[in-house]
Amino acid sequence: MTEPILIRPLQPFTVSMDYFATGEGVTVAVLVLNAHNNEEAKNAFLDANGYYGSSREYFGRGVDIHEGVNRELLGRWLAPRFIDALERRMQVRARFMLNWHFNAS
Repeated sequence: MTEPILIRPLQPFTVSMDYFATGEGVTVAVLVLNAHNNEEAKNAFLDANGYYGSSREYFGRGVDIHEGVNRELLGRWLAPRFIDALERRMQVRARFMLNWHFNAS
């Protein structure tokens, strides 16, 4: 008899990357989604940002994964009321993505 495969239930994750190559251009990317585990959340983030092939491995090293809605991180860019609404909607499988690029030069 084979062991049953246990699948973790969906839960919220906040996946982020704060990247700069030369110090002048900065890209901040955040994805809040429901996933079964860290690996699934990270892969969804890389897919959503179009990182495939060698860029997937390169950018994948700088990805941070947080279980739940990371209020501290999101609070850098979003109002508390918006984060409250996002947390409520995560219970019914919402998805939020922020991608921001700026150049300080």
